[in-house]
Amino acid sequence: MTRSNILTFFLLAPLYAAVLLAGYWLLIDTDPPLTVEYQHPRFLLLPARSRDEARQYEISEAPSGGTVYVYRETCRTKNTPGEGRPVWRSGAFEWGGPQRTVPGHVGCVNRSTEVDAPTTSPSREFTYLMTASFQVNPLHRSEVAYPPIPLRVLSPQDAKRGGGK
Repeated sequence: MTRSNILTFFLLAPLYAAVLLAGYWLLIDTDPPLTVEYQHPRFLLLPARSRDEARQYEISEAPSGGTVYVYRETCRTKNTPGEGRPVWRSGAFEWGGPQRTVPGHVGCVNRSTEVDAPTTSPSREFTYLMTASFQVNPLHRSEVAYPPIPLRVLSPQDAKRGGGK
């Protein structure tokens, strides 16, 4: 090899390496680190440890500002932490809840998560939406959308009359 070929190789090698790394990050390393294996379709009155328990505790109505639970079975393939963004939707309106950290432990977990029901004066139908966002690599962010869960939130007056199920 001549001196100019060696010089050209050493000048272009970092460029080739950068292109290969960017291609890997953009095309191959893009899978989300979390999969939702199961989420109970309704909210729960009490925390559950299994699908059977979740069926026993399911509710369709909750008092305004009350605490309800979501039962989920999730699996993690990477130790990448994420951010969860809960949203309550009622008609054209959306209310965002506090962001939560989604822990990054590899493996499968069954868990009940506490959720605060919205505060509302009239009784109202809501849908709970949750999205988790993960920075998979320096060039790609991955989003995982959980299934929506419906809930009728009772006004304080309706809750006093015993309208909850």
